[in-house]
Amino acid sequence: MYVTIDRENLRFLRKNEDVLLLSNLAWIETPHIGISIQPCDTVSFLRDFTDLELKLLYRNTTGEEQSFYGDALRAVLMELVQRMDEFKGNKAEVERQASLIPVDNNEPYLYIAGASRPAKQADLFELPYHKQARLDNESLMAAMGKGAASTLYPNEKQQAAQYAAQRANEQATAASVPASREARPVRGAGAPRAGGVREVVWTVADSMWENAGKPTDRPVVLALRKSIMQVLEEEHAVKRTSSSNELGNWQKARIV
Repeated sequence: MYVTIDRENLRFLRKNEDVLLLSNLAWIETPHIGISIQPCDTVSFLRDFTDLELKLLYRNTTGEEQSFYGDALRAVLMELVQRMDEFKGNKAEVERQASLIPVDNNEPYLYIAGASRPAKQADLFELPYHKQARLDNESLMAAMGKGAASTLYPNEKQQAAQYAAQRANEQATAASVPASREARPVRGAGAPRAGGVREVVWTVADSMWENAGKPTDRPVVLALRKSIMQVLEEEHAVKRTSSSNELGNWQKARIV
């Protein structure tokens, strides 16, 4: 499962099992802000976020402050994300609407379910940021997140053990249930893993940018991005709608 995070405002946005669907949705709705799409059920979750960013993510989600930090706070945030509703958009529909938005677009559009094209976002439109009340058992999750269950009182140790067993059982059950034919997209020969798309895009982009002399002039960069997208599609089986979103993140990090 993956989650989209607004890196500039530090808010959780969307959750879905398909990283490419989230990438296309971000290309439609959030071309004007920095976005991070992360697997939200692995130990790597939020590893590149500072303690301050973690605290702001928590505050912007719950409306409250939190004294935890590091892995303890990551464990709490992971549980908050686990309780997010999953985005239920149509994958093909989202991809089709994303393909209609030009590469150099910086204006946010709105995905419209059942429509053939996206709509311009109104001035008063608010992105669907996740909001949730703080959890009752955050101290237990935080203790397990930092490996400090031994510091809990006996009754808390038992609760922590029960909670850990429950989470492990839920994950094992989810892994044992086969995905439906519709929910498991078929990848063509040579297509990259969903989790490896970012690495492929950034590696190819860095190489071609360096070979071009690391230009910073906007028209030159836009032309180079089109060439990068073509190489990604033809040689690495990365669709243009997917590479466009990640190339936007790459450009903000490397050039802007």
